Amino acid sequence: MKILRTLVTFIALLVMQISVVQADTMVLVHGYLANMSSWDNSGVTATLQREGWQRAGVYVPGRLLQITATESANRYYLVNLPSESPVAIQANHLRPMLKQIAALHPDEEIILVGHSAGGVVARLMVVEKVVDNIKTLITIAAPHLGTPRAIQALDYADTSFPFSMVQQIFSNDAYHLTRRGSGLFVDLVAPHPGNLLFWLNTREHPEINYYSIIRRVGDQMVPNFSQDMNNVVALSGHAGYIIADLGHALHPADGQYILSILNQIAGTQVADVSS
Repeated sequence: MKILRTLVTFIALLVMQISVVQADTMVLVHGYLANMSSWDNSGVTATLQREGWQRAGVYVPGRLLQITATESANRYYLVNLPSESPVAIQANHLRPMLKQIAALHPDEEIILVGHSAGGVVARLMVVEKVVDNIKTLITIAAPHLGTPRAIQALDYADTSFPFSMVQQIFSNDAYHLTRRGSGLFVDLVAPHPGNLLFWLNTREHPEINYYSIIRRVGDQMVPNFSQDMNNVVALSGHAGYIIADLGHALHPADGQYILSILNQIAGTQVADVSS
């Protein structure tokens, strides 16, 4: 009987250890004019939770609001970034968050998911190799090759004095909003020598899993070719993709697309999830 109890205890400990090893940590990075609640409001996190993913914590600049997740569960973190700021400023906030998450889960591989401009911020973190345990980057409707909307926004915000005074008086909040986001729009102009996307797209990218969730129709913000990381010079032919008939905004189906990608990775280390 003592031997049987010892065997049962050993098996239980082995199962617990396997569960911990198999757990993954996901970090969700929101886009422009969004915040960490966007993942909840869109239904993405509800989809993840139905499949056993637990919220582990919420990061705001300077602190972590901890929410308990079991050690054996797949977990996700939400981060709150200044979404109207240039990519470099958003990266300055995300960088220490990722370092702390990696320190909390040193034996776990991190899945980084970014929506819209958040996908560009997330890819910058990968290229910088901020932490060593990022195994997958998934971007959703991200402007990797820029967007014409950035040029339009910059033109709108670049009204010279005294016409700018008239525009401020008679326009709604759109003018002020556009002015605040000018630094980010500069970063999201199509790649050309000297700008951020040209620099980022020609940097060496680590050998991890790259996947794009591409909006085929209905996205009025970012052209679909810009959303495909295969069109990034440094990643040509090395990114999987899923094509979704959705608009630019996050959608509950994005949670399922993320899970589908992760299931493919579980089957093969580098997989093509095109559809």
